[in-house]
Amino acid sequence: FYGTNATWSNDTSAKIESGDPSSFVNLPSFYAKDKNHVYVVTRPYEGLSSASILSGADPTTFTVLDEGVGLARDVDTVFLSAKILEQADPSTFRVLTPLNEKGNLLDDIYAVDSSVAYFFEGYEVSSSPKQKIVEGADINSLTSLDGIYAKDNKSVYIRGKKIENVNPASFSSLGYGFADDGSEIY
Repeated sequence: FYGTNATWSNDTSAKIESGDPSSFVNLPSFYAKDKNHVYVVTRPYEGLSSASILSGADPTTFTVLDEGVGLARDVDTVFLSAKILEQADPSTFRVLTPLNEKGNLLDDIYAVDSSVAYFFEGYEVSSSPKQKIVEGADINSLTSLDGIYAKDNKSVYIRGKKIENVNPASFSSLGYGFADDGSEIY
């Protein structure tokens, strides 16, 4: 999105007919909003970008949660790019993944709500980032170590999948996809 004239431009320009220039604001992760609507750019990496109204999104409560995979929420809904994350509870949904050592957002995201742990793979983000439920994770103790690895009080996970026979108490991320549990390097 560029400027306050409520137009989208990425080598092509398409006017947003319903855009309100006086209240139009760019947001991270290919979102924007004005007083009437939330907008999302679909397929931004594939050269066929277009902005459209994010159906059902409330511009007064809409918040972007990360800049990696496009997680956002309003009072009633959690969004993953241009899609609704149906099973997510917007009142308790939160992103766990920390910033990296340089203060940059990570491409892979762990998140939880009141009953489910999620992993979102975003290193090749398209209009449909990959997502999975982190089976068996304890949502109350789950912490993201670096976006790739996470652990709770009983298990360690890589990209949302449990690693067998690893002690979470001694497991730590070494960065860039490497980890250590005190006796093995992963």
